Amino acid sequence: MVSISAIDLSTPVADSPVNKVDPTTLTVDDLVKPSDQGALAGLQPPKHEDAPRMSAMEAGCYVSFGVAMVFVAMRVYTRYFLIGTFGKDDFFFIFAAFMSLAIVVTVPMMWRLGIGKHVENIPIDHFLESRKLAWISQIFYFAAVGSIKCSIIALYHRLASLPRQRVILQWIGAVVFMHTICSVIVTALMCNPVELIWKPTFPLGCIKIVDFNYFNAGFHIVTDMMLAILPIPVLKDLQVSKRKKKGLIVVFSVGALTIFCTIARQITNAISLNNLDFSWYWAPAELCTCIEVNMGLVCAAIPALRPLFRQHVVEEPSYDPEPGRFSKRISAMSAKNALTPHVYDEAGNITHGYTTTVIFAVSMEERKRERRERQRSMALMNTWNDSQELLNVPPSPAQLSPGIGEVVKNVEYTVEYTDATPARES
Repeated sequence: MVSISAIDLSTPVADSPVNKVDPTTLTVDDLVKPSDQGALAGLQPPKHEDAPRMSAMEAGCYVSFGVAMVFVAMRVYTRYFLIGTFGKDDFFFIFAAFMSLAIVVTVPMMWRLGIGKHVENIPIDHFLESRKLAWISQIFYFAAVGSIKCSIIALYHRLASLPRQRVILQWIGAVVFMHTICSVIVTALMCNPVELIWKPTFPLGCIKIVDFNYFNAGFHIVTDMMLAILPIPVLKDLQVSKRKKKGLIVVFSVGALTIFCTIARQITNAISLNNLDFSWYWAPAELCTCIEVNMGLVCAAIPALRPLFRQHVVEEPSYDPEPGRFSKRISAMSAKNALTPHVYDEAGNITHGYTTTVIFAVSMEERKRERRERQRSMALMNTWNDSQELLNVPPSPAQLSPGIGEVVKNVEYTVEYTDATPARES
């Protein structure tokens, strides 16, 4: 078995065969002298135990992929079966899921060829073939990460209500999409010719891969930070309570966690590409690749799962802490039947319109009494659907007195329709 020792093939010296042979036709035999007895430069590094590292890294890839696929299935079920619609964000998301699957398919092949083992413990042909698979997995990685970001941006665009917000999101989406296309093309054609990637002379004839990776890591970190901040102005304009706005902002900002995965992947990538023991150091780099993509899928799926969770969690009525005011939850089914006209967006699930609401100013004692009545009513009604509950509590006599504490307010509303279950009559 031919083994590789600790020499740097990327910087050939004057007497090296690399300077005498065309790198496109160079083989391992051109680099090995008869006196080497199967090892380059005549060195034989000590043997190491490889099995524990291989098992842990491979298991990490499979576990992260399994968790991501659970969230993918929940999102597809929620969007297609519960809501009954698919938008641009869903198509980008599904494409990213297939790219994650492609990455995981390469994992057992790389491990079988020696990724996770020290270079002196694997045949040279396996070493070069594993490098080819690592290159293929990186093509899928850039396609997956870019698609996840495009999915999140498309979701923000669907929720945005102001034209200025939509224009900003369109420009950001265009930049991310073009960067994804360019990254995939550059990675696929990083060497000229391409087969130099799995030649012993790699990285001769290739771009500066480490610098390219640093640039992409910086781009992804900046865009991850932007995607964590972008929901704030978009969600701020939604007609929901402050508590729900804060909760939605937290949910949409979970994607910032992928920044740590991006940093970890870049560190492990740089170490593996700058070390001759590539097969050993690429194992954590591949693990970070899998975790980053799969965590991105989880973060992109969470904001779309609220309708699914609401089928199993009944929320209690919430009240505005300010005196003299209470927050009223409006049933999507009632609003749909009572309010016209309806204006739908491109996804067919957003309705805009106007309604007139009568708001009564009440004392703190009166509000506490009404709160207890509403809680008893909720216990009896047990009414539930995917949108918000309609709390029908008769007004107090003081409220019914004409001209006392009565304010008529015109309210613009935005309702997102889902497959709601009609309320049961008590």
